[in-house]
Amino acid sequence: MKILRRRVPDASPQLVTAVVKINECIKMIPGVQKKPGLRELIDLLAALVRDRIPTVNENVLHDYIGYLAKQKSHIKSLREALARIERHLEIEDRRVDEWVAEAFAIDGAVLEMAA
Repeated sequence: MKILRRRVPDASPQLVTAVVKINECIKMIPGVQKKPGLRELIDLLAALVRDRIPTVNENVLHDYIGYLAKQKSHIKSLREALARIERHLEIEDRRVDEWVAEAFAIDGAVLEMAA
């Protein structure tokens, strides 16, 4: 979380939260080969900020999925998991929220108001 914050300082807490949740979800999906690493997460977050994407949904994931794949051949398995990943974005995750709050040095009330 702190590395994402440092590498992409213009990212909002919401985008950082979404990227971390995407990564956590992908880790749990069987069949997805070569799970994204930190480099892919930084690239995805930077692209979302660059393109001024305020929130992540299935359409955004579809358009930006290439940032999460280490090789073109891995895009297919990630595309098949898009709906599951999007559902995961909607689930409250206190652990991720705490990471974001710590990385952004904000309290939970500010984070909840921003959501």
